[in-house]
Formats: sequence, structure tokens, C-alpha cells
Amino acid sequence: MHVRAEEIHEGGLHLAEAIDRKLLEEALAPCIGIRFVAASSLEAKFQRIAGVIWVSACFEVEVAVPCRRCLKEVQQKFPVEFSVRMLQEGARSPGTHSQRTHRSKRERDFEQEAGGSFEMDQVDVETFDGRTIDMDPIVREHVLLAVPEMVLCKDSCKGLCPHCGQDLNETQCGHEANFAGAPRLDALANVKLKG
Repeated sequence: MHVRAEEIHEGGLHLAEAIDRKLLEEALAPCIGIRFVAASSLEAKFQRIAGVIWVSACFEVEVAVPCRRCLKEVQQKFPVEFSVRMLQEGARSPGTHSQRTHRSKRERDFEQEAGGSFEMDQVDVETFDGRTIDMDPIVREHVLLAVPEMVLCKDSCKGLCPHCGQDLNETQCGHEANFAGAPRLDALANVKLKG
């Protein structure tokens, strides 16, 4: 997705656009075992404030990922949301929040619409050539940041038998009695702690 800076007028620019499937597949490629399934459209808002272009965007990604316990493939959706400041290459960032005790009404409005849980100077900064904003690298980075670390097919998933590999959600193999406790921890059973 490319946005020309000249299209961002006084009232801002709102876009809803499909994200290239190949971009999302490439973004998820380093995540072993995760397969891209689908994504919603990217909803983005661009505003020009005091020489800086502010971008807030959100979309949803659906992936197929192995359950952390039983390895069964699970489809899960997760939201991706981000806010960034776009500065022209070579331009200096406006003063920090401590130097600017009064933010403009437009800055306060943007902060409120984007969530209001951050200071404007803490928003990620990206650079662009002054003419065109390339959203693809920004989308790629934030997809990776949003990927869930641990997915379970269900909270009560019993996982795999460590002896035979049987999925314990489907069948009890009889080995679970042998693994009630870890033998290497038996020596700790008699340890008494002073209270």
C-alpha cells in the first residue's frame, strides 16, 4: 500500500484497502509452524499536524498455528493496531513533550482517537521520502509484533503422552500413571523449608 503525501489534506485521509496476501505470508515466514489464512482490510487514518504525518491503522489477521500442547492445528484471529509518526527523511522531529507543554487541539484529538494511552512523542517514528508513504514495511513489522506467542486448542488440552506421543485428548494410553511425578524431582519431596 502506497499513499502519496499530497493526498493528505487538512481533514486527513481515511483508507480501507485489502492487504496483499504475499506481504502477510512473507511477514509470517520467520514464525515456524504458523500459516497465514486470511486478513481483513487495513483501515488507516492519515493526518498532517505541524509538518508531521500521523498514521493510525488497524486490521485483523487469521492464522493456522499448532496447539502448544497437542500440536493440533488451530485457526486463530488476532488484531493488529499501530500508530506511527511519518517524518520526511532528513527532517528533525518536533520538540519533545517536555519542551511543548501545550499540544494543539488536533494533536489532542488524534491522541484521543488513537487510544489516548500514550504520549504523542512516544509514538513510533518512521521516515519517508517526502512524497510517498510505503505502508508495507510498517504492516510487516506490526504483524510480527502482534503474533500470539502461545495458542491452545482449548484451555483444558491434555497434550501428548511423553512416552508414546498419543494425543491424550482423544485416548488415554495408560502411560500417564508412570509420569505422575518426575523421578528427578523425588529427592525434593523430603526437603523441609523453614518458615
